[in-house]
Order: sequence, then structure tokens, then C-alpha cells
Amino acid sequence: VELSPTEIIETVSAGDTKGWSIVPKRGSRFLFVKPLERDAWTNVNVVTNRRVYSLLLQATDNDRDRASFQVRFKYPDED
Repeated sequence: VELSPTEIIETVSAGDTKGWSIVPKRGSRFLFVKPLERDAWTNVNVVTNRRVYSLLLQATDNDRDRASFQVRFKYPDED
């Protein structure tokens, strides 16, 4: 997950911490996410110095067309 260049991740919290590896790159805007269990899903809250993001993660093994391998946010006020 890639956030705005003006943001720094302060904290990340998730409901299912056993089914997912969720690692913010320290002092940056990047969040690395990987499922550890088949059919895992969880909610994630990402708090930065500017915004709060609420995400829903769901692992998929059968439908690669629905999978997201990279997520970037667009900020019209910053373009």
C-alpha cells in the first residue's frame, strides 16, 4: 500500500494479526501486506501524520483477477 508522499505512517492496527503479516516501513508511507492463512480476512486501520485509513483485507487464492497486488491512493488536492 502506497500513501501520499506527504504522509508518514504512525501506527497500524488489525483485527486478525495471526492470519496476516502487516508491516509498515518505518518512517515512510509504505505498508507491506501478506496473507499468512488461506481465506484470511481482517480490518486494518492505518494512522498517518495526516489521515486515517480503514481497510478490509481478504485473501484470495482462486480468483487472481480480483486480487490487488499494489494499492495507491490519489489525492486531488495534492496533484
